[in-house]
Amino acid sequence: MPMNQNNGQDGLMFNLTALTDVTVDSVWGNFAAGTIGVAEIWSCPTGIVGNQANAGAWTLAGSANNVVSAGINNSTQIPVYINVPVLNGTTTGFYVTSTGASGPIMRYTNGVGTAGNFYMGNADISISQGYGKDYPFGATFNPRQFNGHVFYSCCPTPAAPQGPINGDTTSCIGDTVTFYVPFDTNAVSYTWTVPAGDTIISGANDSLMIMVVGPNSTGGQICVSLTDSCTASPDICVNYSINQPASPPAISGVVSICQNDSAWYSVTASPSIISYNWFLPPGASFLSTQDSNEIHVQFGSNGGDICLQVTDSCATSDSVCLSVAINSNPTLANAGPDRTVCAGNMANLAATAAANGNGLWSVVSAPGAGSFTDTADHQSGYSTLSPGQHILRWTVSSAGCPSTSDLMNVDVIATPAANFTTANVCEGTPVSFQDLSASNGTSITSWLWDVTGNGVDNYSNQNPTHNYNSPGIYNVRLIVSAQGCADTLYQNLAVNPMPVLSVVADDVCFQDLVEISNTSTISLGSIDSVSWDFGDGSGVQTSFGAGVNLTPNHTYGLPGQYTINHTAYSDQGCVANAVISVEVYHLPVADFNAVNACQFQTTGFNDLSTIIGANIDRWSWSFGDGNDSAYVQNPAHDYEVNGFVDVTLLVKTDQGCLNQKTVSLEVFPTPVNEFNYSNRVCLGDTHFLDDQSTIAYGSIDQFLWQIDDSIDYVGANVWHCCLMK
Repeated sequence: MPMNQNNGQDGLMFNLTALTDVTVDSVWGNFAAGTIGVAEIWSCPTGIVGNQANAGAWTLAGSANNVVSAGINNSTQIPVYINVPVLNGTTTGFYVTSTGASGPIMRYTNGVGTAGNFYMGNADISISQGYGKDYPFGATFNPRQFNGHVFYSCCPTPAAPQGPINGDTTSCIGDTVTFYVPFDTNAVSYTWTVPAGDTIISGANDSLMIMVVGPNSTGGQICVSLTDSCTASPDICVNYSINQPASPPAISGVVSICQNDSAWYSVTASPSIISYNWFLPPGASFLSTQDSNEIHVQFGSNGGDICLQVTDSCATSDSVCLSVAINSNPTLANAGPDRTVCAGNMANLAATAAANGNGLWSVVSAPGAGSFTDTADHQSGYSTLSPGQHILRWTVSSAGCPSTSDLMNVDVIATPAANFTTANVCEGTPVSFQDLSASNGTSITSWLWDVTGNGVDNYSNQNPTHNYNSPGIYNVRLIVSAQGCADTLYQNLAVNPMPVLSVVADDVCFQDLVEISNTSTISLGSIDSVSWDFGDGSGVQTSFGAGVNLTPNHTYGLPGQYTINHTAYSDQGCVANAVISVEVYHLPVADFNAVNACQFQTTGFNDLSTIIGANIDRWSWSFGDGNDSAYVQNPAHDYEVNGFVDVTLLVKTDQGCLNQKTVSLEVFPTPVNEFNYSNRVCLGDTHFLDDQSTIAYGSIDQFLWQIDDSIDYVGANVWHCCLMK
C-alpha cells in the first residue's frame, strides 16, 4: 500500500476482507526511524468498527522485540509469522502497533470518509480505511490509511474425505475397534479424533485407524479430515455408542429421616447384572454388604443422594439416584430474658435462634390479647394493650424429631393516654392549652409541651399558655408520663395572620374627592370585611365578602383636619386597625375690579382675592377679547373692542387649591372726534364750528374745544369770532 505518510500514532487498525480464502502470513508497516521496543500484531474476527476500544474482541497474533525501523516511507518488516486465515466473504480486523513504551511510532496517511470504508485492494483481498490508535486501546483517530505491506497466501480447501466412515458403531468397554475411509490420492495425511477416554493405538494419520474403548467411555463422535499439500479439509464424522446396560429401576426407601437413624434401600434384582455399585452421602455408612440389590444404611448428620450403578458383561450403566433429606435434631430452646414494657409498646424478644429446626412463639397465659410481629422470628416483637404479666413460650421443632421449649415473661405497665384541647388564634393573641390526658389507673407525673413544633420542649407544667408572634400551622406535641410509660399526642394549631394594613390618603382641596390608597395584605387567607370612619360624622361604611371595598373615596362637606379610622377583618376573624389623617384645604375666593374700562385706553385690574390658612401664589387672567393673558397679580390691558367682555381670574394657593371668578366687564366705546368748519373766513368775522363726532353706542355728553391752544369752548356747536390775522 502507498507509503505517503502525513500523520502518526502508536498504531493503526484496518479491516481485511477476503475475496477468496486467504491466510495472512505477516504485516510490514511504515515507522519513523529508530528501534521499536515492542511491535505487536492483533486480529479481530468481527472487524474494527465497533471494536476499536474493545480489548476483549482482539487476539494477539504475535509480537517482536527491538525491531529496527527502515525509516519513514520505507516498509519495516515485523518478524512475526501470524498465520491468520480469512475465509472468502469474511472480514477480519488487524491492529499493527508499537507498545508506545519506547522507540518510533507508526506513520500513516489521513483518510477521507470514515473507518471501515474501502481504501484499496486486488482480486484476492480488500483493505479498508482504519483508525489511528493510542496503545493499546486508547484514543481513536478516524479515518486513517495504512502504509505498508500485507503478505498472504491463497490455498483452496480440499474436499472432505470420501465417506462414510466404516467400522463397528456399537462396542463394549475395553473393545479394540477399527474405523476407515476410502483412500484419497490427493491426501498427504489424515487426522482422526475420538471421544475423550478412548485411545488411538494406530493409524492416527492414515485412512485406517484402530482405537481401544476406554474404561469410562460413553461413546460419541469419531471424525476424520484429510490434508493435501496445502491445507486441511472439513471433517466427516460417525457416532458410536457403548452397549450399555439399562439403568437400574427406581431405588425404594425413605426420602426423609432423622439425624443418626438407619434405613433399608433396594432395587429389583436382574439375572444379567453381575455387580452392584452403591454410592452414599457424606457421613453415611453401610450396615450390610454393598454388592447387592438391597443395602442397610446408617446416616449421620448430612443428607444427600444414594446412587446405584449396575454392571453386566459389557459395560456399566448410568446411575440412578434417590435424594434423602436428614432432619436434624432441634436446637435446645432458649426464650431469652424477660421484658418490661409500657402498654401499647413493643417488647423486643430475644430468643436464641434455632440452628436446627424451626422456632415458634406462643402465648401461655396473659391478662388480655397480645400479638407477635412474626411468631417464627426468634427476635419477634410482642405488643399488647393489657397491663399485667404475659407468659410466652419459644418452641423449637424439627420434622419427625422431638421439640424443645422455654418460657419468658413480659410485664406490661399501664400507659397514660395523652389528650388536650386548644383553639385557633390570631397572631399575637395568647392561647391556653388544657390537659385532658387519661391516667388509665396510674398517676401522671410529667407533662412536656412542644408548642412551636420544632422538637424542643417549651413548657413542663400541666396547662401552659403561649403567645404566638408569627402566623402558621404549629404541630403541638404533648408527652405525658406515668411510672416510666409515656404517650404522645400531636395536634395542629392554626395561628392565623393579622391583616397588615397600609392605608394612605393625600390632603385635598375642599370639594375634591379624597382617594384612599390601600395596599394592605395578609400572608394567609383573605381580608374578608372592612369598615371606614371618615371622621366627619357621616357614619361608618362597612363592606364584606366578595364586595369588600378596600379603596373607598370620600368627599368632605367642610375644609379642616379629619381622622380616618380603618378596620380590617380576616376570613379567620383577625382584626387590625389603622388611623390616618387628612387635611381638606380651604379654597381661595377669587375677586377683582377694573379701572378705566374704555376702548383704546389702558384698563387696570386689581386682585381682591382672599384665602384662609394659605397663600395665593398663582394668578391667571383671561381678558375676554381673545388677545393676551396675564399671570401677574394686578395686570393692565388695552382693549381694542367695546361692549361686554367676560374677564376671568383663576387663582391658586401654595396648597394647590384653585378658584376662579368671571365678571362681565363693559368696555365703553371711545368717541370719534369730527367737526365741520369753513377754511375761508374774513378777518373779524364770526366762524361757526359744527360738531360731527360719533360714538359706537351711547351718547357724547361733553365737548371741549380748544383754538390756538388758548381759547376753550364747551358744547356741541360753537361760534368763534374775532379771528386775528
